[in-house]
Amino acid sequence: MTDTAFYEILKNKVDNVTKERCVAVTLTFESMAFLNNAEQMSPEWKQLAKCLTALKKEKKLSDQRKKELKQDEKLSDQRKQELEQDEKLSNQRKKELEQVRDKLKDKITAHNQAEFPLASLKGGLRYWWRALQWVPTKLKAIQENEKTKQLPEDEASIDEIALKDLHQSERALWGSAEESEGIGCSKVRIIPQNNQIQICRSSDIFKSNKTKKQDKISSIQYIAGQAYKLDKGELSDMSPLRPVATSKETISFLLHFSPELSETHIRQVFEALLCFAEFGGLGSRSRKGFGSFSVSFTQSLIKENGEALSQQKLHEQFIHTIKHERIHSSAITNWRIPPIPAFSAATKWTQFSVDKKMTDKQLLVELGNAYKTARLQIGLGDKNRIFNSPPQYPARLQVGFPLVTNRLVIDKNHSPKNIEKRTNYSMFYLDKEVKRRGSLVFLSCKLTDTGKYSIHALLLSSDFLPKNSSAKKPSYLQLSDAISPSKKTHYKNIDFNPKDVTDELFGTGGFFAELTKNLNHSQYISQQSVVAG
Repeated sequence: MTDTAFYEILKNKVDNVTKERCVAVTLTFESMAFLNNAEQMSPEWKQLAKCLTALKKEKKLSDQRKKELKQDEKLSDQRKQELEQDEKLSNQRKKELEQVRDKLKDKITAHNQAEFPLASLKGGLRYWWRALQWVPTKLKAIQENEKTKQLPEDEASIDEIALKDLHQSERALWGSAEESEGIGCSKVRIIPQNNQIQICRSSDIFKSNKTKKQDKISSIQYIAGQAYKLDKGELSDMSPLRPVATSKETISFLLHFSPELSETHIRQVFEALLCFAEFGGLGSRSRKGFGSFSVSFTQSLIKENGEALSQQKLHEQFIHTIKHERIHSSAITNWRIPPIPAFSAATKWTQFSVDKKMTDKQLLVELGNAYKTARLQIGLGDKNRIFNSPPQYPARLQVGFPLVTNRLVIDKNHSPKNIEKRTNYSMFYLDKEVKRRGSLVFLSCKLTDTGKYSIHALLLSSDFLPKNSSAKKPSYLQLSDAISPSKKTHYKNIDFNPKDVTDELFGTGGFFAELTKNLNHSQYISQQSVVAG
């Protein structure tokens, strides 16, 4: 046999194995999705950002000049001439910048297609894989320690072992860039097939609502967040141009599994994909119902009794696993809440059906109303909580961090003022400032076979900030005026136990309870509630 023939046979064998380990997946958006970094890295976008910043600077200088001309009657003629000349030049610069701005905006909005970044898909798969694997990983750690008679005396130590094992398994399956780990590429590859999607702009979704002065922020804008609000738009605000993928848009890709992966690992990946589609979303604000999607795939590669499982059967088994092995299992009933967002006995999962057909935008308005009401409701007592003796953390920490509020101002005596200004909360933990802590509540929209939507509300209870025995100082919040110059800023520190935040979130009066109450009276997991149309 010649070398050429040998390598041809080898290539054919490799190709056949590759085909056998590949699954075609189609992803369909069921609610609008805000695309992460779809255009923001383009030259036009960066140039526009600089242009708008320059315009804002010119406007600020112009306002200062006008104020000086209007208020100071003692100005010399020479100073007046200087200010008027500067204003004339400024107006000329503003016109030039406005022309550049308009051209750049036209270039950006001319694009009606964008490439969906599949990197976020892999990150989401890893997230939900961890959420699903916490319980079996901890059970395995307990069993192995019992066999070797080296079981730690406290559950916290067991959790540390389990978490270390979980991260090691994650790196082995999904890959790691850390050289010290000795683990290379991912054993699961995502190969794009068609990730070009039609887009619109957020200005097409969010309409200005200036008629209601008492409530300028619409419900859908409230859950969309600061980056997509138009009513507060300043010259530097580019939110109207942000790309949005509408519902029913599809992308397709191949899931390629390394030949060395066992069927158990392949099942874990498919379950992570189903979990991602069930409870998560893609793009910005995906925990608030945006970017919800469904998936379909050609084959599962999972066999039972010699036959491949259908997607429907695999989904039924996955739901059974969530309910009876990850949440309602006698083996885990008395466990501590997990150190990471993961399914556990402390998970709350509520399902709702919607009794009429509506668009994804109408459904997001419903979600926004419930979310906004719940968040404002739990925050009603924050002023009193902060200025109690001893002070308490603001209840709105339950929905994540950072927080900025207009509810109070702190004076030098650590007392609230009647004047409302922006106040910043800074969190310090393990002697370091914490910049962000995501919400533990997930909202997702699912389109049923009847054409109506259903809603998943999921609470993945976990330590708000996992404990660490090396901490030299207790955790605390620092409150400060956000607008005042630093030398006039007044601070107030509040000691708190991060676990209290999770306990309150999980409790009957917490944010999750308020949220589901405002959607409808909820029945957990096995029963569905109806959201009135």
